[in-house]
Order: sequence, then C-alpha cells, then structure tokens
Amino acid sequence: MTRTQGKYTVIGTFALLLGAGSMAQAQTAPAAPAASTASKFSAEVGIGFDNGLAGHINASGMGNLQGVPVVITKNSYEDVYGTGLHFKFGGGYEIKPDVEARVTFTFQSLDADFLVPMGEMGNSTLYGQYDDYQSFGLDLGIQQ
Repeated sequence: MTRTQGKYTVIGTFALLLGAGSMAQAQTAPAAPAASTASKFSAEVGIGFDNGLAGHINASGMGNLQGVPVVITKNSYEDVYGTGLHFKFGGGYEIKPDVEARVTFTFQSLDADFLVPMGEMGNSTLYGQYDDYQSFGLDLGIQQ
C-alpha cells in the first residue's frame, strides 16, 4: 500500500465512523402537556453603587459680618456625599402568559462627611455639617 492509499484509507475509516448512527426506532406520541405548577409570582433583590448626585449643595458668596470679611465657597453634592449604596427589592405577578404587573422599592443612603469646609471668616476657616441623605422610591408598572 502506498502512502497516498493509506491516507485515504484512514480518512475513509474516520468518515465511516462519524457517519455510523444507531438504528431508528418508532416512538410514541408525546403526552399532552400537564397543567403548569409554576408560580405566577416573581421576586428580585439587588444592591449596588450609585453615581454621585449632581449639582451644588450650597452657592458661593462674599460679604462682611461685623466688619470681618466672609467668603462662602460652593460645595457640590459629590464633595459632601460621595457615592453611596442603593438597595432594591420587588416582585411581579403574571396576569397573562405574556403580561406581568411589577412593583419595585428602592432605598438609597448616602453618608455626609462629618465636617465640610464652607469658606473663611477673616483668618478662620468655616465648616458646615450636613445630614445624611436618604431616599425611597416606588416603581409600578406592567411589562409585556
């Protein structure tokens, strides 16, 4: 046997093995689908980091207080609160096979820095203290 004939013999044997299948057998008809036991309710829970709040929490200004020059500098929400966590939970109810009513609750909490520089009064630095920021949201909807 030559080298070329051996090559074709190996390829033919490999193709024969790949093409070999099992014998076909008769199958019974599938049974009718049973009633679905899946729940019509769904639930979700999530936690994550939010982007910082945009804008300024206070504006800037200048003036005199009892003859002493006062300068107030503006502070952004990002400077005071930074980035916080949000917690989300909710659920849904299947009204029809392709329609679901949904409700989602979202709670966000941002801790304020303890003391935030607000400006200067004469040679002294002014500091402000802000409360923590918290929000609660409720989303209602239908999805199809």
